[in-house]
Amino acid sequence: MRRRSSLFLAGALWGLVAWGLGARVYGTALWGGIAAAPFIGVVIGAMTQTRFEDAAGWRRWAVALFSLYLGATLFALAVGVTDALTVSAARRGAEVVYEAVLGTWWGLTLTGFLIALWPLAWLTHIVVAWVDES
Repeated sequence: MRRRSSLFLAGALWGLVAWGLGARVYGTALWGGIAAAPFIGVVIGAMTQTRFEDAAGWRRWAVALFSLYLGATLFALAVGVTDALTVSAARRGAEVVYEAVLGTWWGLTLTGFLIALWPLAWLTHIVVAWVDES
C-alpha cells in the first residue's frame, strides 16, 4: 500500500514537471495528461521499480531511461486522446494522438530536456525505494 501511494505521489509530481515544461506546447489538452499523471506513476512504478532496485550501476540508469520514455509516452497518449476528443473535425483523432507522442519524444530527446529529466527519473526511483524501506 505504501509503495502505491508513493508512486501515485511521484506521478503527480511528474505531472507538475510536465505542466511546467509543456504548458505552451500542449495547450489545454495538457490537463488530460496531468489528470492521468498519478496513475501513470503507479503503472511505471509497477513495471520498473523492482527492476531498478534489483539492478546496479549503469543498469539502474538504463531502467531510469526506460521509465522516463515509457512515462513520457503514456503521458503523451493521455494528452493526445484529450486533444483528439476536443479537436475540430478537420483532423483525425489518430493523427492527433500520434502527433502528441512523436512530438513528446522529439522534445524530450532533441531539446536537451533528457539531460535534466533522466537524472530526475533516477532520483525518483531512489526516493520511492527509500520511502518503501522506511
